[in-house]
Amino acid sequence: MKRRRFALDVRPGAVALLAGLYFLLPLRWCARLALAVVVHELGHVAALVLCGTEIYGLRMEACGLALRCAPPEDAVRTVAAALAGPAAGAGLFCILRGLGYPEGADLSLLYACANLLPVLPLDGGRVLVNALPAGRVTRFLESLEPWGLLIVVT
Repeated sequence: MKRRRFALDVRPGAVALLAGLYFLLPLRWCARLALAVVVHELGHVAALVLCGTEIYGLRMEACGLALRCAPPEDAVRTVAAALAGPAAGAGLFCILRGLGYPEGADLSLLYACANLLPVLPLDGGRVLVNALPAGRVTRFLESLEPWGLLIVVT
């Protein structure tokens, strides 16, 4: 099996997002947010590697980061990979709280919880789609559609 090279794809929207965050937030908050995001994504990477999934790259977009990889073999592995990011963020919360950095800890926990919202393409949406039967998921997501739009807009 030929192995692909890992590719980092940075879209113009990601550059605009990073510039806006740098403009709006103090540098120490940008660093805290970057730490939370990196640990979150490393949680996903660790779970995907343990599941035997090949990771092709990382895409940075205006709406955040997206790992590009082969789909995990089954729904259980997909759910585990989706929950690994928020779990890593919760672990970072515990570590930073223990070290006496409450602002970074709270930001990490907030980021992890926001990713657990049951809206695609967030981790909570992926868990919901893979954990429930297809008909129920479709009805549930249709009932959340106005809320999903609100989450994206705000």
